[in-house]
Amino acid sequence: MSSLRLRPPFSPAEVVAVSAIVLGGAALRCLRLTFQSLWFDELFSVVFSRSDLTVAAIIEKYAGDVHPLGYPLLLHGWLRIFGDGDLAARSLSVVCGVAGIVVLWWVARRLGGPRLGLIAGLVVSVNAYHIAYSQEARSYALVFVLAALSYLALLLFIDAPGWRTALAFGLIVAIAFHVHYYALVMFFGQMVAAVGVLFARDRDRRALRFVILPGAVVALAMLPWLGPFLRVAGFDRYWPAVPEPWFFVGYFRTYFGDNPILSAVLAGVLIALPFLLKTRTEEDPADELIPVRTAAVVLAVSVAASLAVAYARSVLAVPMLIPRFTIVLLPAILLLVAVALSSIRPDRLRAGVVAAVIALSLGNLALGGYYTEPRKEQWREAAAWVLDDPRFDPAADAVLALYAPGFEYYADLRGEGVEIEEATLDNLRRALTDDPSGPAVVWMLLARGAEPAEGFFRILEDRYRRIDGADFIATRAARWERRPGSHDS
Repeated sequence: MSSLRLRPPFSPAEVVAVSAIVLGGAALRCLRLTFQSLWFDELFSVVFSRSDLTVAAIIEKYAGDVHPLGYPLLLHGWLRIFGDGDLAARSLSVVCGVAGIVVLWWVARRLGGPRLGLIAGLVVSVNAYHIAYSQEARSYALVFVLAALSYLALLLFIDAPGWRTALAFGLIVAIAFHVHYYALVMFFGQMVAAVGVLFARDRDRRALRFVILPGAVVALAMLPWLGPFLRVAGFDRYWPAVPEPWFFVGYFRTYFGDNPILSAVLAGVLIALPFLLKTRTEEDPADELIPVRTAAVVLAVSVAASLAVAYARSVLAVPMLIPRFTIVLLPAILLLVAVALSSIRPDRLRAGVVAAVIALSLGNLALGGYYTEPRKEQWREAAAWVLDDPRFDPAADAVLALYAPGFEYYADLRGEGVEIEEATLDNLRRALTDDPSGPAVVWMLLARGAEPAEGFFRILEDRYRRIDGADFIATRAARWERRPGSHDS
């Protein structure tokens, strides 16, 4: 019988501990969920998945975008049930974030038993990076869940190569691909690890034939969306900078809230992992899915190979390494951290180190300003500066904005019927007509350091003067009044 079928029963103490971990993690992800404004990427998600759109319209929009269709359609269905507000939009990610805790606990438990499961659940429940993306209306919390499941499927496949485990592995990765294209980067590393382990086992070399099946499943699943994917894959330039060779050092710190002490502690236990595994006792062999040493090698090789191929393409072709994209690798990294922590001896030292990791993580969240300091682009605050001004007359004033749909989203939430037009030269000229009903006031909303087309402000300043304004994080707002005796340009 394969070891994957030999699972220890749940004890009452384990049920209580897991419940506490999940509830605590949920609280951290729900706390001040809408404190920060939605930023540009979140607004894109919500605006183009809103409940009044048709599925056909969403498909058409994303066929020309750089993201796959899975998350936008899921978000659309969610918003149809719960409404179009920012709380509803972010709550989907909270649900996915809590599911991520449960899945990683379950994966670790299947891998190494209850103790490893509890440590993994604790580590992910307080992980700053996972919390941040569990509070953001983007696909990252969802793809984390799928990535964690894919690593379990990978280990199941290596443990018992066959068409069933290969098919399950391929299907999970295929679903992840339709949530984020970086699933293919993850899949590359996983396949490198699988081939390496199966080839190293003389008895399993015939099992290598099953390696073809996951790739075939993923390739078939890509076919309906192959055109948009190939368009993105064919980019010859992308906005990130070319990464430095030591990029992962910065990424690792980012994963743990940029806390240097916590990052150093966890980096230390990972470096010590080979030595810790040598001291690991096999007190309960039936407790393990496959030998934990083998699993650690599989996870480490898969992460290293994934990062290597992304780095190589970033240097040789087009930059593609962005920390948040690598969240697909975070489940494997957290599992490796959990394996290292669970392998520390003696028990008191292990308990002390785990407690220190949890304390440092929570302290960083509490004292680092995550829940109290505005850090995201303040589209909501900039829009409110206009909408809350007692001088604002939505029936008579003009409101022009760069990235107008984002600001319009916050106007629509208030139900005031305010129309915000894109700050183009054509819209400006139309607003500045000599018609007596033309606006006496123009409100400008700008974001992300962008400026309207050349000549825009020259035309505006010819007829109007800037009275006042306000700057926010990555956004700004201003009020312009008609100059006395101004003339048409």
